[in-house]
This record gives sequence, C-alpha cells and structure tokens, in this order.
Amino acid sequence: VKVRVVGAFANLYENGSIPLPAHRDQYKKWIIGLSFGGTRTLEFVPDDPHAAMVPFLMESGDVFIFAPDVNNRYMHRMQEEPD
Repeated sequence: VKVRVVGAFANLYENGSIPLPAHRDQYKKWIIGLSFGGTRTLEFVPDDPHAAMVPFLMESGDVFIFAPDVNNRYMHRMQEEPD
C-alpha cells in the first residue's frame, strides 16, 4: 500500500472518562487512526436518523481507516468509558 501522509496529529486522553465529541474531520482525505493504551469504542454516527450507529471496539495497537465519503455521511466520536 502506498500512501502520502500530508499531516499528523495526536490526541491524549488521560483516562476513559474523557470523551471525544461527535465531529467530522475537515481534511477531505482518507483518515487513518492508531489506538494506543486502553480500550475505547469508536462510534460512527450516521446523518440519517433512521440508520444505526456503527461502533468499533479499539484496543491498543488497532488501526482504522476511512474514506472521505464515510466522513461525509457519518460523524465519529468516543463516549465516556470510565471502566
């Protein structure tokens, strides 16, 4: 797989009680994420109120990738998981 990285950033959450509010990334590119540390649930929230939310359990070392079209149709978030 060939990729050209045009930017990078990191979010640090001290513990599971810190949420990441639902949002869309503004890059208009493919998004690649890496998870390190505690297990959290990444949720994709659809624009269509009748469609189901799509959760993914992210454990340390997991990678996710999604296309601009996914970013256009879904917001993504992580809710509090204090345990």
